[in-house]
Parts: sequence; C-alpha cells; structure tokens
Amino acid sequence: MTHITLVLQGGLCNRLRAALSALWLTEQFSDCRVEVAWAVSAECAAPLHRLFEPETYTGERFSVRPYNWFYTPVCRANLHIPGLLRRFSYDAQWVNFRSNLTATQLSQCIAVHRRLYISTGYDLCATPDDMWRRLQPLPHLQRKIEALSRSFSRHTVGLHIRRTDNAVSMAHSTEPMFFEAIRRTISEDPMADFFLATDDNSLKDRLYETFPDRIFTQHCRGSRAELRGIEEAVIDLFCLARTSRLLGSYWSSFTDAAAQLGNLPLLIIDNSTSCSTSEIPS
Repeated sequence: MTHITLVLQGGLCNRLRAALSALWLTEQFSDCRVEVAWAVSAECAAPLHRLFEPETYTGERFSVRPYNWFYTPVCRANLHIPGLLRRFSYDAQWVNFRSNLTATQLSQCIAVHRRLYISTGYDLCATPDDMWRRLQPLPHLQRKIEALSRSFSRHTVGLHIRRTDNAVSMAHSTEPMFFEAIRRTISEDPMADFFLATDDNSLKDRLYETFPDRIFTQHCRGSRAELRGIEEAVIDLFCLARTSRLLGSYWSSFTDAAAQLGNLPLLIIDNSTSCSTSEIPS
C-alpha cells in the first residue's frame, strides 16, 4: 500500500479541490492511504473542522492530521531543509504537483512508491464535480447560508468578482467588463438580480449605486487571515452555488468551485468573451 502525505497549498478552494480529489482517489483504489496536512496560515486561517462536518470529508483511508514544520514546502526562506529531511521518510516528493491524469493513471504512478509526499493546491486527478456536494458546512454557517439564499429565485444570478491580491484575475476580468455583463443580463432578463461575492468592499458600493435593488450580498467583516473571513468565504461559496447561473472571474479557484458545487452554467468574464449571458449554456 502507498501512504501519501498531502500538503495543501493556497487558499480555501485550492485546498478543498486537492483534498476532495485525494478522497476520491482513496475510494477508487484500496491500495493507497492519504493523510492531509492542512496548515492554518494567512492564506486560509481556519482548520477544516471549524468549517465543515467531519463526516463529510473523511474516509476509510483518508484523514486530516495536525500540521507541523516537517511538512512545510521547500523555499529559499527555509533553505530547503524540510525537503532534505523528508528524504529519510519518503520515497519521493512531488512538489507543487499538477496533472491532467485520471484516477487510474495516477494510481499507476503512485503504486511504485511506499511513502509519497505531495504538495499542491490542484486536483490530484480528474475528479467528479459531485465530490464538492458532499461538503456540509457546520450548523452556524448553514443557518446563514439558508437565510441569505431564502429570497433566491430562478432569476438570481451569481456574481463572483475577485480583486485585491489576484493580479492575473484583475487583468483578465476587469471591472468595466463585469458592469457590462450585468447590464446585458438585465436587458435579457428584466427581473434579474444578483448575489455578489467579492473581496473588494468599494466595488460593492459602486455596484449598489449603479444597480440599486438588484445587488445583494452578505456583510463581511473578516479577511482570509482570520477565522471569520474564511467562514464568510464558505457562506459566499455555498450561496453562489444556489443561484441559477454564475458570472465568474478568470483564474479563480473560488469561481470554479462555486460552479462545480452548484452544477451551474458558468461564464468567465475575461478578455476573450463578449460578456453576453446568452452564451451561457442552459
């Protein structure tokens, strides 16, 4: 049997997609066991058990373990020392792993190892979207999701606009393009309204002013460097998943996760689209 230590990297949705793909892998093949190391850091300041019901992300050969320095991905700051020490414990180290392999192909690659270290924020292998729908937020988060989404209708469109620290997303998915996409959506469906998830409070204000009575969102007070901020991200994610379709940001795992979680038609607003909601498949 291959024992895999999976060190999750990046923000909330990067981590979740990697973890869910690993859980899927263990359910398809009985000859591997995965232990996930989830760090509480500035990128994601919440442990998994403070967000979701544990039974929704555990399995017979899948578990989450406490994080320590030994699992830290190598970098200049730590002089690659963790990686050197791990050579005594692991047959191989797949650092910043990313692939387009199927579960079967990946299982063949890992079968030659007894102990394997993987660090990533991507899917380990092709994974069904319905793995996302296993996740069950904790009761206090679920109550907020229910309250916010109670007024959703078939005219409610999800709107995820990633700003602040994602330069790639901001360059491709510009603010004027989102405003134009909203206008076109309203012209095609005069009853359209929007649930907005964004990390830019000033943008919220501009959208409220430009599209009065059509934009609604949760009142966020935290950042992803705080537990409250990650809880708010979970609420946004699950509310977006309850809309009828999604206008999302380029190069954003949060956009991708919301679409997969809700099985939603998705239009990425970027320089290669015309921003017409008519392009969204039904």
